[in-house]
Amino acid sequence: MHDLQRERQQAAAERHALEEERRQAEALRQELERRLQALERERRLLVERTRRLLEQELAAARRRLHQAQQAIERSERSARGRRALDQARRLLGEVAAQERALAEEARPPAVPLAQVQPGDRVWLRGVSEPGEVISLPDEAGELEVRLGALRARVPLADIVRAERPEATPSPPVSAPPPPAHARDEIEVRGMTLDEALPLVEEHLDAAFRAGLRHLRIVHGKGSGTLRRAVRELLSSHPLVKSYRPAEPREGGEGVTVVEVAQ
Repeated sequence: MHDLQRERQQAAAERHALEEERRQAEALRQELERRLQALERERRLLVERTRRLLEQELAAARRRLHQAQQAIERSERSARGRRALDQARRLLGEVAAQERALAEEARPPAVPLAQVQPGDRVWLRGVSEPGEVISLPDEAGELEVRLGALRARVPLADIVRAERPEATPSPPVSAPPPPAHARDEIEVRGMTLDEALPLVEEHLDAAFRAGLRHLRIVHGKGSGTLRRAVRELLSSHPLVKSYRPAEPREGGEGVTVVEVAQ
């Protein structure tokens, strides 16, 4: 009897725990749904705000055009003036149609919406101006789009057309011309390290671009500080194939002969 009572108590505790988990899960589901609805409202407000701004700009442009036409009509009261005005309007309409046709022909092919990526131009339903894709679509099929100064998350279903701008080819990189007169010997004797080492590198570069095979560096013997610094530089320089002290008759330890990499 005692065991049966304990099992009932355990079953009741498990039911209570399950009910509590279900209650928490339902509360979490409601909270997520509330947040999703808030995000959707915010997205629609951003899109609607952008649409209103564009419509206001278009209406202002139409008002200016109407005012200009009225001014022209007031100044052209004669029959000849009206005929010229009508002819100008027809020509303007023809030019506008040609411009639209050319723009349509020059437009790059549409990108399948499933392949939209950052940098693509997209047209949203109800918005005349294109936006720029900033992020890839997420699991919910939404992506971030920049519309002028605004940014909004929009579903793929709201995108009418997508285009990928043509890549601008990078200008070719040309190597600097070889020096007109590259020397095969430099003298840094008596210089400080700050003066000598940059000069050695400069002449190494010039010798390499001029196609010289050898470069003699006259650094002198002295205390050996300058000689050691020059040779330490040469030991890790990419333009140096090898180096060695000069022959005794050519200056010995006071001169380093460099074989320039080809």
